[in-house]
Amino acid sequence: MSDPPSVAPASRPAPPALRRHAPKIVLSLVLAGGFAWMLHRGGLPLVPPREAFARLSWWAVPAFVLVFVVATLFRTHRWVHLLRSIGDLSLRRVLAVGFVGIGAIMLAPLRMGELVRPYFIAQRGRVSFTQAIGTIGAERVVDGLVLSLLLFYGLLTSRPLSPLPDHLGNLPLAGAAVPASAWAALVVFGSAFAAMAVFSRWRRQAHRGARALIGLVSVRVATVVTDKIEKLADGLHFLRDP
Repeated sequence: MSDPPSVAPASRPAPPALRRHAPKIVLSLVLAGGFAWMLHRGGLPLVPPREAFARLSWWAVPAFVLVFVVATLFRTHRWVHLLRSIGDLSLRRVLAVGFVGIGAIMLAPLRMGELVRPYFIAQRGRVSFTQAIGTIGAERVVDGLVLSLLLFYGLLTSRPLSPLPDHLGNLPLAGAAVPASAWAALVVFGSAFAAMAVFSRWRRQAHRGARALIGLVSVRVATVVTDKIEKLADGLHFLRDP
């Protein structure tokens, strides 16, 4: 007597979206609550007191909104130039993805929204996720270098307070740490920019050097890592454009 035909088990229904994303939502709320608590404890509340609004000029808010919109347009359009050497992307798509990315940066803690732009711009295959990450990394290095230079210039040309403040609001923050932090930031971002320039100018030599160095540990890992480095370097072509 033959065995009865087996019945395929029914596929399990996909978990609801809320349950699937619950850990991320909880983590985001915990981080947001921690930042809100830190600001409140430091005397920097999220919502200023009423007397602070009484001293606010009527034109300050619309002026800020106008400057913010113009700056956002420039920041987003800059990415068009950085991606142009990698893939033929429409201005409309790059701007749309850029605006979504800036919104995500404002909402996500610790600038984790930076990953949104490369994720969405890589959906149609003309630019890979790694290549887009390369352009964003270059953006951050250039931004950090310019801000560090401005901070360093300001420290050199200003007259320091005496005594230096030892608090920011109610948070203990020694003013004496600012010059040391400025020096450290200038060294870090200056070195990163120099490394980008060297890798962009002598790309083959840098590729061979990285492959030989990592290959001492594992040839397979060296192949994977140098392939990623190559794609990251695609985002540095703008350094050759005056």
